[in-house]
Amino acid sequence: MRKIERMDDLSQWVPWNYYKPLLPFYKCYMADKEHTVLYVSAKTGEIIQETKRLERWSARLGAIPHWIYFKQLRSLEKTWRLVVIILASLGILMTVTGIYAGVIRYRKRSKNSITPYKKFWYKWHHITGFFFGFFVFTFVLSGLISVSSIPDWMVGVKKSDKVKVGWNQKLDLRMHHHTTPWNIYKALDNKDGVRKIEWKSVLGQAQYHVYYEDYQKPDVYTLYNDSVISQRPYSMSDIQSQANILLGQIPFSIQEQFTYDNYYAGSGMIYLPQPAYKIMVDDVANTWLYIDPASGEAVKTLTRNTRLRRWLYRFLHTLDIPMLKKMDGLRKTILVLLCLMGLAISVTGFVIGIKWFKRNLGW
Repeated sequence: MRKIERMDDLSQWVPWNYYKPLLPFYKCYMADKEHTVLYVSAKTGEIIQETKRLERWSARLGAIPHWIYFKQLRSLEKTWRLVVIILASLGILMTVTGIYAGVIRYRKRSKNSITPYKKFWYKWHHITGFFFGFFVFTFVLSGLISVSSIPDWMVGVKKSDKVKVGWNQKLDLRMHHHTTPWNIYKALDNKDGVRKIEWKSVLGQAQYHVYYEDYQKPDVYTLYNDSVISQRPYSMSDIQSQANILLGQIPFSIQEQFTYDNYYAGSGMIYLPQPAYKIMVDDVANTWLYIDPASGEAVKTLTRNTRLRRWLYRFLHTLDIPMLKKMDGLRKTILVLLCLMGLAISVTGFVIGIKWFKRNLGW
């Protein structure tokens, strides 16, 4: 380690308010070739952020300006969200009016040309906007969706008809009052390399999720007659019985899902088990619950609203569909090419705007 500093406030690399209870941090500069910096909570000893020099520069050129993740603004959650909504709304207005103007100008072209313009900047702004303006519109729209909610009326759901469909429960320490960390540790099948033990309350039972190198997938233990034992996987009949209790009179169906699909798909950041039990609830919102057989927890919940949001955000913003996810290099190549065309539209439009101001305002 090269040096260590104490931090009493959030920083550019840890700007989220939900980390405030973990303050102060120790900012540790590591003596490695990647110039790693670790942010360690003084209260818990937990590493809450890790950055490398290349990642920091990538963020400065990418994620930070893209999401407007400037510390002073991002720490003001409501203000940051409002700024993103306003800018995205202005972007939607510009792209819609630009597409409309482009179509009008297209009709005025000569028969042997795809654009009526002769000047370089006007011509290429019209050409790139005409062919790729819709992508820019969907990209800005999906960015707006990422920070805002979709009204239920868009999916034909009335708020008065909605029914709360609950599955997971909050931690109830009364279930664990006879258990100590030592009791849990003695019961572990593998005592080497334990990274974290998470106390849970699941389906009315005390549970302990033990994490090793794989920080996403835990080993699951439960409490039986005041003894910690390994949790056996839940069968479909177990989950069906629990659903009968938790859902009451609401009709539902259940099936075992063995593969990922458009709505249930894991990633490098999000672990979703395979197989999982999919409960389709016949409520007004058409709720789907995906249950982890290992723990009995609902690992994902979808409604009509969130399924629509999935397409308006994840598909339009990142081309997130299983076919392209299997060929991730192709998906990223298409995204890069589309973004370069969006950059061309922006640059040519910016130059045209500057020329207009110079011509009309005497700049």
